[in-house]
Amino acid sequence: SSGINAEWPLRPGSLTVGYTDLHTAVTTSNDCIVKIWQTSDDKTWVQAHAMKHRHMPAYCSVISRDGSILAVGYKGMVVLYTSQDWQVKAEIAQPINRLEGMFLSGYHLLTSARDMLSVWDLTSLSLSWQVSAAVSHVTQLPDKKFLAFVSRKSVTDAYVFSLESCSPIAVHKFLCPGRVAGAAVVAGSEDAAFVGEGVVVLTTEQELYKLSDTPPPPIALSRIEDEEEGDIASIFTQLLKISDIKTAQLPDIRENLSASKAASILDVSCSHLPPVSAICSNVLADFLPAK
Repeated sequence: SSGINAEWPLRPGSLTVGYTDLHTAVTTSNDCIVKIWQTSDDKTWVQAHAMKHRHMPAYCSVISRDGSILAVGYKGMVVLYTSQDWQVKAEIAQPINRLEGMFLSGYHLLTSARDMLSVWDLTSLSLSWQVSAAVSHVTQLPDKKFLAFVSRKSVTDAYVFSLESCSPIAVHKFLCPGRVAGAAVVAGSEDAAFVGEGVVVLTTEQELYKLSDTPPPPIALSRIEDEEEGDIASIFTQLLKISDIKTAQLPDIRENLSASKAASILDVSCSHLPPVSAICSNVLADFLPAK
């Protein structure tokens, strides 16, 4: 493995990796310089090109799937470059100064900020639709759909949508507490916690959540027999996987408690209670006319 010495004099912006005619990486920073890095042997990265645009800071970038277009998000503007000579192909003015992320899907460009989602038609360089929302993160799904995490008070909701319409395809309310800091699509593994495809979500509280169509495994994988075949103590021992605790050590809750044993447990003698006839006499006395 090898690293890229980007030599950032100021705070870095983003790193994007894709493929043009070679393996290509794009770094941005608020020093207004966008650097193009390429490698031919997957070991040595060299700076192939550096560019500026009107001396504006660059915050994010994305390379198209076919490697023909590079989109860079500058302050208040998205600039499209051709990967053949890294020349400006088009400019798209943005209603906000700083973009948090961008995605290219076909002839559409998705831009996200903390309070806005926008989709642009690259054939006409026009705005297709725009939604105002407290977006904390956007993840691209494999089937040309997107997953947007929207903060609402102290919780986060997840919205699945396509670029054709601003109407969500699916909504997952109360996905997790707090804000989502990042997310990644996973293909699944043999681990019981990650069976099937899904999305792993990282919150700002450093907690991980799994969002998928596959339901979680049951608590007890083995079949619980009827009560005649196993008592309640052994069932709870099985669920909690406490193998070192013997069933004989636990009290038998099916034992029939006698009246004397119940009195000793409650530490109350039956003689302390008034007889039923006395209670009834006092109650009935309230309904009788005064003598």
